[in-house]
Amino acid sequence: MFDFIKQKRKMEEEWLKNILKRSVALCGMISLSMIFIILGNISNVKADERFSLRLDKAGVWHYYTSDNKIDIEYTGMAENEYGWWYIENGTVDFEFTGMAENEYGWWYLTNGTVDWNYEGMAENKYGKWCISNGTVDFSYNGMICGPWDWVYITDGYVDTWYTGMAENEYGWWYITKGYLDRTYTGMAENKYGWWYMKNGAIDWLYEGLAENKYGKWILSGGTVDFSANEEYLDEDGTLYTVVNGYATVKKDEIKTGWVEEADGNLYYYNSDGELEQAVGMDVSSYQGNIDWDVVKSTGEIKFAIIRIGFGDDDTSQDDRLAIRNMDECERVGIPYGVYLFSYAVSEEQAKSEASHLLRMIKGRNPMLGVYLDVENVTYDNGSGYYQNHGLDPYSEDGRRRLTDYTKIVLNALTDEGYRAGIYMNVNYYNNVLYMSELSGYRWLAAWGDYKECPIKDCKMWQYTSDGSVKGVPSERVDMDLWLNN
Repeated sequence: MFDFIKQKRKMEEEWLKNILKRSVALCGMISLSMIFIILGNISNVKADERFSLRLDKAGVWHYYTSDNKIDIEYTGMAENEYGWWYIENGTVDFEFTGMAENEYGWWYLTNGTVDWNYEGMAENKYGKWCISNGTVDFSYNGMICGPWDWVYITDGYVDTWYTGMAENEYGWWYITKGYLDRTYTGMAENKYGWWYMKNGAIDWLYEGLAENKYGKWILSGGTVDFSANEEYLDEDGTLYTVVNGYATVKKDEIKTGWVEEADGNLYYYNSDGELEQAVGMDVSSYQGNIDWDVVKSTGEIKFAIIRIGFGDDDTSQDDRLAIRNMDECERVGIPYGVYLFSYAVSEEQAKSEASHLLRMIKGRNPMLGVYLDVENVTYDNGSGYYQNHGLDPYSEDGRRRLTDYTKIVLNALTDEGYRAGIYMNVNYYNNVLYMSELSGYRWLAAWGDYKECPIKDCKMWQYTSDGSVKGVPSERVDMDLWLNN
């Protein structure tokens, strides 16, 4: 802190010295002007016809045109045998002090003549400039103390485009639009790194948290402490995790991806820890040999439901690609569930279908659930599978039987520790199965113009049969949403 106070005092002393220098130079220029006036009053001094600035008969210096007339409209610089002078309406203006221009450039004049001793700052219509030996010093780059305080110079000009750090003999400072900004407090960057500034100067005593355009940092001794690896509690109570000096707000561990909650149900959370409806697909041998690496790489498909077969527990009724699809999902890391298309019209067949499912998934983890697909098959002649086997799904008897057969399968799966569920369409949900008697996950097929799943208590919604997924060779694939219900 004491060093900073000393720096400020030195800069103030520099400013006062510049004022004294200009005062001394002013006295010298007054003397030169008096000599010039005295010369003009000596009657035997002859005008030098080589110059446009000449004495008249009364001993007054005027600016003459080429036809030897006083140019009372001329204002600017002119030369005589004694040097360059400032002319106002055709006559030397001994009171003029400031910048003026001739064919050789811009100059600083004191009492009407070029002040060759002037060192400092001056202003013309284009801006403020660094003057050395009476003229603009275009070679000067850096800070300089002017009558307006310290400024930043580029090619001799006060660079009003520049904002950032700059150095003088007293240290590093913060510049705003070319001027020392004594109000600036915050981080700033120079070629050596990032620093904490207070009142326009580096605060070498600063310890703590500060922010720049890249984020928040831990500072020590006024600069970023890249060795800091810790937890930092800010004065406002915010806890930060600091890695190599960079500080981020410490967040509680968030849930992402697939999570089994305390209620035993499976939920999907996005990368921000928010519940999100996950997109998936259900596939069978109809989709062909799926390139699961491509499916995984797109990031679109968060899960898959794989058909493992249909009907009784007979290997001839296994889906020919079920094993491959399950193996591939496990290999690439896509969570999956499975389903079996049901043909059961008796208790024995229902038990056989349960065995079929258990055989195919033994030793695996179909975490998205194991489903029984209950729907009627309609043949080309208009008849249905159930009706052809003595079961009317809309009759009281048929509804009871299908509900009971479904219970057999679901109970067998639940007893083995699997998440059991049923797949059905809206019609079967409303008009066939006694849903109040069936527990487990509900997977609903409802295609069309639905904006959301039409039945609220479903876990999964098959919203279209006309999807398309990269890596799936078939033209169409069923698409599903995991609803987190």
